Amino acid sequence: MEKDALPVSEREEAPVEELDGRNEEFQWILNEDLLRDEGVMYGLTDGDAKEKLQTIELFYLQKTKNLLLQAEQVSEEIQEAGQELESTQSQIEQEQATLQSLEEAADNRKTGFLRQTINLISYSAAVLLTFWLMYSWLEPHLEFPLLIAIGVYIFGSLNLFTPGSFLFATEAAHLEENPRERWKLLLEELVVPLVAVLFVIVWGYNGQGVEEAIALGALLYALFLFSGKGLLTTIEKWTSANQALRNKRALRLLIKQRIGEQKTLIAELEEAEESTRNHLEELKERKNELEKEAGDFKETAETRKAYFMSEFALARSARNQLSGEQLMQLSTFKKA
Repeated sequence: MEKDALPVSEREEAPVEELDGRNEEFQWILNEDLLRDEGVMYGLTDGDAKEKLQTIELFYLQKTKNLLLQAEQVSEEIQEAGQELESTQSQIEQEQATLQSLEEAADNRKTGFLRQTINLISYSAAVLLTFWLMYSWLEPHLEFPLLIAIGVYIFGSLNLFTPGSFLFATEAAHLEENPRERWKLLLEELVVPLVAVLFVIVWGYNGQGVEEAIALGALLYALFLFSGKGLLTTIEKWTSANQALRNKRALRLLIKQRIGEQKTLIAELEEAEESTRNHLEELKERKNELEKEAGDFKETAETRKAYFMSEFALARSARNQLSGEQLMQLSTFKKA
């Protein structure tokens, strides 16, 4: 007689490691009708219910174990995805801080170019006015008034021995740059312009009013003190401001390029963050499904065992009410 034709009580039970993937041998567990028949046959015969209950338990335990192993693997993937998400978010914050710094750097750099340009125009106008006044005063009395006016103006208005002006710098800074005696600096800055003014007034005086000569001398002296030296100082500052403006424009272009690259990088990171977040949600859903399925198998195992035991108990109760002859027939059927 083949195995499937043997009485239920004499069927061999498969080891637990062989249960998975061999559901065809355990249709009596999966099929309620067969499970009921199995319970009835075991109840009517001398079969041990514990053996069948253990088989049902092991059958679903193996399935539950596989699902829980998969859920554990998914948990590890969830942890890795979570770490990747945190790393991406941290990188996004860093890149956004870098972007903000770049935008602030592009807006806050000042060069002072406009102010120095206005100063340069003003001092240039003052220099031209000074030269025109001096030339107009000397022209009627000199054979070569233009050359003499240029020489006197350069001597009286511009510094001869120092690169900067004592009047346009703090005393400490000027002395540090020019380690010369103080009286020499004062002589060059104050006395030389006075000598040039006296030369112009005396040489060009031709009976004009004394008040007019004094007023012109005072004006020329003030212009000598501030216009020429101020022009030289302003030219130096304007050159620095112009270079700073060029650097600012170059830096602005570089910053603009870096801002574009930074925004592109942030967009890519945000896209990666969204992808990782979606993947993380999928993994969590997968884990929940596996755990739910494992829980369902546990409930199914308990349900199957309870169903088997109910049929077994009913059959065993009915067996106790059978006559001796009927029990003999059941025993004969079992041996057959």
